[in-house]
Amino acid sequence: MKSLRLLPWTELALWSGGLIFLAFQNPSSEGFTLCPIKSISGWDCPGCGLGHSISWLFRGELATSWETHKMGMPALGILVFRIGQLINLALKPRHHYHEPEQSNSSEHPRN
Repeated sequence: MKSLRLLPWTELALWSGGLIFLAFQNPSSEGFTLCPIKSISGWDCPGCGLGHSISWLFRGELATSWETHKMGMPALGILVFRIGQLINLALKPRHHYHEPEQSNSSEHPRN
């Protein structure tokens, strides 16, 4: 059960770390790729360029971001929304729920 409590923090760290990395990445450089399709075949997959697009957004280059990948802006919005959800979930106080007490049938009259 303890590992379930770490899930929001882990996901939060991964998404936040990824966006921080993209904020400091040089989007104009071609180099290492995480895409297995591009690594093996040399062809772009539908997601290729998404990270570069988000990096351009962090620099305020909206037109270049749009040209790099059309889904960069929506992806950044979704990730920021998800990070907000995770922060809310991770900081929410934990409640310990107990099973409801068994009621005595003699206390409740039948109609």
